[in-house]
Amino acid sequence: FYNSVKIGGRIELPSKFPFYFESYFIGNQFNYMNTTNTYFFDYQTPVYLRHRENFADARFGFPLKNNTRFEVGMDVGRNRDNYYQTNTFTTKDTLDNTYTDYFSPLLAIEVNSLNRKQFSNKGQRFFAQFRFISSNEEHVPGSTGIDRSRFEQRHNYMQVNLTYEKYYTQHGRYTPGIFAEVMMSFQHLYHNYTSTLLASPSFTPIPEMMTIFQPAFRNPVYFAAGQRNIITIKKNFDIRLEGYVMLPYRELLQSNDRTAYFGEPLRTLNYAASGSLIYQSPIGPVSVSVNYTRPQEESFSFFLNIGYILFNREGLK
Repeated sequence: FYNSVKIGGRIELPSKFPFYFESYFIGNQFNYMNTTNTYFFDYQTPVYLRHRENFADARFGFPLKNNTRFEVGMDVGRNRDNYYQTNTFTTKDTLDNTYTDYFSPLLAIEVNSLNRKQFSNKGQRFFAQFRFISSNEEHVPGSTGIDRSRFEQRHNYMQVNLTYEKYYTQHGRYTPGIFAEVMMSFQHLYHNYTSTLLASPSFTPIPEMMTIFQPAFRNPVYFAAGQRNIITIKKNFDIRLEGYVMLPYRELLQSNDRTAYFGEPLRTLNYAASGSLIYQSPIGPVSVSVNYTRPQEESFSFFLNIGYILFNREGLK
């Protein structure tokens, strides 16, 4: 499903006014392929999607106080998306290809006192990022689309992301927590529905959601919130019960000609929930989860994971 390479380095100067500079080249590839009737896709999602991105980034940052940092940066890169626009195709059909060349300056501030990289149960995290994105979209049609002409357009837009996560004081074995996220990406629609989805930010509060393609949870502008409940059975053993609601400002819909359009404002609610048993082992968390997402053709899923579910930084997200 996921392959990545990251090459670069970081310099830290612990002076009276400490700061750091880092720069990396990152290559990510996400393969979303469905060969059976499983929950990895809903029935309207094309069964072959591949998203590749190669970009260089640079970050300059410095601490404001304990657990708080301010960062400025720049990303420059290219995204390549290969996909069929329908589930009805033959071996003679060819893929659509969408290329996005971009540069994106950004500002970010983060306050982080969480006690773990994943499945935290103490502390809090606040993250705010503002970025300007200038990109060029080029679409090379395949044989499964209705419009067979090449297409190119320029996109210039702003993107704002706010995320807040907090765990409150433990009461006996119980620790309550909250999670909230606001995403405002003022991007234009891409040439077709599938390429618009692939270019849109996604809401993934549950680790499994990072590994699958869910159109309902991809949208340029959304508001989301949820509750996290942690019950500590014994040291390093937790039960987590989580529930979330995502409200897209306007749902992304597909027209008859397979282009994208926006629905009416504030008409759709999407839901995600998870129940997990987690053991914090010396090599990372071991988790067994039952997850629920709606809308989805198969709402329930079972997920077993050993170690951290980690991804390198993604371009434009």
